[in-house]
Amino acid sequence: MKKFLLATITAFTMATAASAAEFNGFLLGAEGDAHWDVDAEDWAMTISPYAGYSIWNLDLTAETEINMRDISFDGFDLKAKYPFTAQSINLGVYGKVSSDADFNFSGAQVGLEFKF
Repeated sequence: MKKFLLATITAFTMATAASAAEFNGFLLGAEGDAHWDVDAEDWAMTISPYAGYSIWNLDLTAETEINMRDISFDGFDLKAKYPFTAQSINLGVYGKVSSDADFNFSGAQVGLEFKF
C-alpha cells in the first residue's frame, strides 16, 4: 500500500513538465520527467532539451535526453516531420536518425505519428 501511495503522490506532484519558446520559426524548449518505478523501487529524472525550426510546414528538430541522476549524455536525435490533418486526426510523417555519445549516427527511422 505504501508503494502505491508513494507512486500516486509522485505521479501527481512530479508530472511531466514542458516549456518552449518560439520566434520566427525557431523553437527552443525542454521537457522534464521525474517518476518513481514501483517495481524497481527506484526513481528517475530526465530533462530533454530540444531546438527546432519550421519552414514550409516542415518541422526540423534536434533533441537529447539527459539523465539527471548521474548527468550522462547518451547522444541525440535529429528529426524531420511533416504534420497534416485528416478527418480530425492530427498526423505527422517523419524521418529520424539517432546518434550515440560519440556522435556516430545509426538507427534511421521513418514513421507516422497521430494524435486524436
